[in-house]
Amino acid sequence: MRSLGWCGVWLLVCLGCGESPAPVVDPRLGKMVYIDQETHVAVVDNISTQTPVIHPGTGRATLVPASYCKTCKKWLPAPSIEVRERNPAAGKCPKCGDVLTLDGPWPETFL
Repeated sequence: MRSLGWCGVWLLVCLGCGESPAPVVDPRLGKMVYIDQETHVAVVDNISTQTPVIHPGTGRATLVPASYCKTCKKWLPAPSIEVRERNPAAGKCPKCGDVLTLDGPWPETFL
């Protein structure tokens, strides 16, 4: 009986029952939301230090970082850091006055 028990343990170890599942990678990792200045549509693309970012479909620099208005439920062009430092009101939605945030439902369009 003992040899059968050790044999079962050995089989479990050899078959890998103790392995952890593969980590789930967030598809948004390394991505951010932009507004296309030509179409005014929110899209997702790779994070870039260049602003505006070149749109991969058109080849033109039309993508600017976006901020989300929770009241209007809309992505809007985000003001630059320089503008926000000079004017605190720049971080608010021009339509409703709510504070803009980076948290919001991501657009379905990934470039």
